[in-house]
Amino acid sequence: MRPLRVGEILDVSINIFKRNFLTFLKVVLVLVVPVQIVSVIVLVSTVNDPDLLPKFGTTSGNARVSHGDQAAYVGGQAVVSILTVVLYAIATAACFKAVGDAYLGSRPDWRSSLSFAARRFHSVLWVTFLTTLVAGLGLILLIVPGIWLWFSFVAAVPVLLFEGLKGSRALRRSFRLVRGRWWAVTGAVLCGYLIAFVVGGVVQSIVSALVFTDAGNSVLGVAVIDAVANGIGQLFTTPFPAAVTAVVYYDLRVRKEGFDLQLLAERLGVTPPSPGGAAQPWPSAPDASVPVWERQAPPPPPPPPPPAP
Repeated sequence: MRPLRVGEILDVSINIFKRNFLTFLKVVLVLVVPVQIVSVIVLVSTVNDPDLLPKFGTTSGNARVSHGDQAAYVGGQAVVSILTVVLYAIATAACFKAVGDAYLGSRPDWRSSLSFAARRFHSVLWVTFLTTLVAGLGLILLIVPGIWLWFSFVAAVPVLLFEGLKGSRALRRSFRLVRGRWWAVTGAVLCGYLIAFVVGGVVQSIVSALVFTDAGNSVLGVAVIDAVANGIGQLFTTPFPAAVTAVVYYDLRVRKEGFDLQLLAERLGVTPPSPGGAAQPWPSAPDASVPVWERQAPPPPPPPPPPAP
């Protein structure tokens, strides 16, 4: 494998996202739908007037409720927030697993990806908490160190999932990988988030505009539209940044450690397919003209010609 430029990282991530869109769709829907159902129930139970709900560009967490319903509303939103954090961690880990399978040339499966993530979600939550805590302290002390630390720890979750390092060890490992490549890593990850939020925001806004139709005349209608819009937005903002981050992680290991995808295949329990259907090791020096996610073992050389009589 060879190192990738920022544009190539984004190109690989976009192709992985497009080719495995249905897998990402199932992963996100399985985890987002329960949260949005709870959100709709909370709104319908505590808000009587649709005019008290935000109509466009905001989430229903900004709804205005009467004094008697405030306790129930706040409690319901707290439950939604906790579910969102937990299920987002599982969704992110599942997307990393699916991206890893796709990067190896295997067909990702949403069930195995979710199972892989569910067994590790508590570790993902802990690493995410540590990253937020350390970077947050840096932001409080001085903005620049906080930003620098945040992107230095951007590979911590892939390190946890693919190398088995937990807690502060994952953060230190990410820091060492990113060191010397901070600007390139920051640029690729920022571009990934920007693409995801722009595309997701546009689609989400189109769906949110339905509140100006007759459906927006009831609390249930506004709540359902808001839930659907949020779910569609997360379909872009969850898997695509995960794809970019995962590809960045692989690229860092290729650059600094001569990383071989066969090692990743063994850890994920995936065997890259070969043209004949049998498992073969991947080439150590692939053709740069062939997309990285499509690289397979080269065919055997032709037999030598028979000797002349």
